Amino acid sequence: MKDLLIVSHISLDYITTPTSHQMRVLGGPPYYTGFAARSFDLEVAIASKIGKDFPEEFMQEFKRAGLDVKYVKKTLLAGTTSYWIIYPEKGERSLIVTGTCLPIKPEELPEEQFKCIHVSPICSELPKATMDAITSRRESLLILDPQGFTRSFSYDGIAYSMAWGDIVEELSKFHVVKASEAEWLTLFGCSSVREALEASWRKGVSLSIATRGAKGVYAMVEGSLYDIPAFPVDVRHTTGAGDVFVGCLVPSLIKGEDLLWAISLACAGTSLFLEGIPLLQIGQMKNSIEERAREIHSSIKRL
Repeated sequence: MKDLLIVSHISLDYITTPTSHQMRVLGGPPYYTGFAARSFDLEVAIASKIGKDFPEEFMQEFKRAGLDVKYVKKTLLAGTTSYWIIYPEKGERSLIVTGTCLPIKPEELPEEQFKCIHVSPICSELPKATMDAITSRRESLLILDPQGFTRSFSYDGIAYSMAWGDIVEELSKFHVVKASEAEWLTLFGCSSVREALEASWRKGVSLSIATRGAKGVYAMVEGSLYDIPAFPVDVRHTTGAGDVFVGCLVPSLIKGEDLLWAISLACAGTSLFLEGIPLLQIGQMKNSIEERAREIHSSIKRL
């Protein structure tokens, strides 16, 4: 049984900061979460869909990293999901969708079993039937990052916050839900993240995590809310950080480690990524991760 299946679109990203512009780089949870998880020697498979424009050298990059890509389907009817991500001098980033691939169908999911399934849509690629097929697999640890269910797009592709239909009811089908502060507020229409996380607990989510950038994360664990700080680092841009966090969290969850320690390790691993450590090297830096995790863990506050 493989360790992890990631269900999400691979994306081609164009990233602009005040000092740089990256043309067509790999993006999406299959890349960031998948490579981070592989760095911990997890066996990782991807269920995704790409377009006719997807470069073969990028697919080879997945293969060289040891990810199972046989469930990545290529369509000639659409391009690959693509984003232009703009970071201003100050304030929040802008997200503009420049291309969308076709949805992932239920019959395109693997039949084999996985210890953990991570569901992380980025742009309407998971219809209800596909979600139902995934959430029926209760023998797996089910993790949801609902980012794609909390955004819609204007006529010119600019993303804005909007929760999709009955997505809140889907949360109860997952063991772990990870989202940003803003996404939690969008999901529940709440005025505070605490209120949203408490609502998710009442719906039966075992572990709910709200990422807060440089402030760290809030985590609802067994009905109690915890403030878990980030390890301080200099950051250029944060694209992929939330996905990397999940990739660093899954190994501990599979092992059944203490949840607060698992989150501390994930925060530590993410800090290495933000400092520029290559994805496939993160999990190999065990001493650095554990040293940072101990510092983080010692500063956790119960709220």
